[in-house]
Amino acid sequence: MPIPSNTTHENATVLRTEQTVAAILSHPTLAKSARALGINEATLWRRMQAPELRCALQDARRRISQQTLLRLQTTFTGAIDTLSEIMNNVGESGSTRVSAARTLLDAAAKALEADELRQRIECLERLIRK
Repeated sequence: MPIPSNTTHENATVLRTEQTVAAILSHPTLAKSARALGINEATLWRRMQAPELRCALQDARRRISQQTLLRLQTTFTGAIDTLSEIMNNVGESGSTRVSAARTLLDAAAKALEADELRQRIECLERLIRK
């Protein structure tokens, strides 16, 4: 996508970075990303070595991950309810009930571990700031 001729150098760099990040995130391969940008793959690879682009790409991926996690979190209650229902349904086979129980226990253990790690990191960050 061409950059307008009346764009300042600084604005052109920002725009190029945004376009490059969008292309990388929108296409499954670098070759397809480069094609979408109208450049060759080697040029895209060189652009990707720039710290500014790497940071922008990392920030964009982090935002996508956060949005995905928020979306997943809205389904947790329904998933837990479904698994609990299966686990408690005496009409289900034993192996199905055990599988549901194991899934619930695994999810609970991971959630507790993640929360503990989050608390420990927060504590360490407070100590570092002192």
